[in-house]
Amino acid sequence: MIFADNKSLLENLYLLSGPIIAILGFIIFIQIKLSKKSIKIAEKQLEDQRISFHKERLESNFYELLKFHRDNVNNMKIGQVNGSEVFKIIFDKFIKIYEIVNSIFMKINNENDIYEINYIEELKLNNTLKKREIDLIEYAKVDISYLILFFGETIDGFKAIEHFLSNRYKPEIFNKIKYFIADTNISIEPQKGYEFQLGHYYRHLFHIVFYIHKDSKLNKDEKYQYIRVLRGQLSTYEQYALFLNSLSFLARIWELEDKKNPSIEIEQKDQLITKYDLIRNLPANKIVGNLKCSDFYPNVNYEVFRVE
Repeated sequence: MIFADNKSLLENLYLLSGPIIAILGFIIFIQIKLSKKSIKIAEKQLEDQRISFHKERLESNFYELLKFHRDNVNNMKIGQVNGSEVFKIIFDKFIKIYEIVNSIFMKINNENDIYEINYIEELKLNNTLKKREIDLIEYAKVDISYLILFFGETIDGFKAIEHFLSNRYKPEIFNKIKYFIADTNISIEPQKGYEFQLGHYYRHLFHIVFYIHKDSKLNKDEKYQYIRVLRGQLSTYEQYALFLNSLSFLARIWELEDKKNPSIEIEQKDQLITKYDLIRNLPANKIVGNLKCSDFYPNVNYEVFRVE
């Protein structure tokens, strides 16, 4: 009898254990789900804090870099001219050099008479240059003019220019320009060129833009707004000079050519002049002769003129 009662009790307990285990399992499942959700919330909060800290540090660094940029400009000096006014002198000097180079190129109708064959073949493979239908003769004129502006007309300056022209242009091209400059007695003040003023300036400017551009935590609009602040610091003649700088062999990495291989186009997402409208505030499309901003940067959202 006792055995029968125990058996009945065990049966009842067994019957009850199923629902109890199910309920306990459900409770444990809910607790696990809540724990996972809590962990995800905690992880997101931690990540948000990290991003917030990163952006605060980036903003602090950006404005430090911006201060260095302003100091660079304020410390520039040519003769009695200081600060951003230096860029007007540099721009005006470029125009004089370009006019001399252009007068020599007027007798040249074929780009093959200018470029070394291997180099021009590389340029013709560059999709950015092809899509924009960039005039390679005009491209050469700006490049050579800027190098003369940058390195100057001293013996050492001409040696540096010849180094950067070698394997790209035919030697007789620069020889004609060099002798013409000597005959016309052009004065590129200071005669050693503007390497000292422009070299550090553009390295630092590129560093600021690239610092913001490559940051992984900023979205597209945030990046644009930071660069917009930087662009607001650039005078009209600084933007003109940036345009000319970006067309020279020294700085085509801004948008037009890969630094090591001219045949490789820079990806659209990394084309910095256009992406951030760095020359947006130029007051006129035409620079000098046939040189126009829109021929090289047709997709910049120019403020004053419209691209036809």
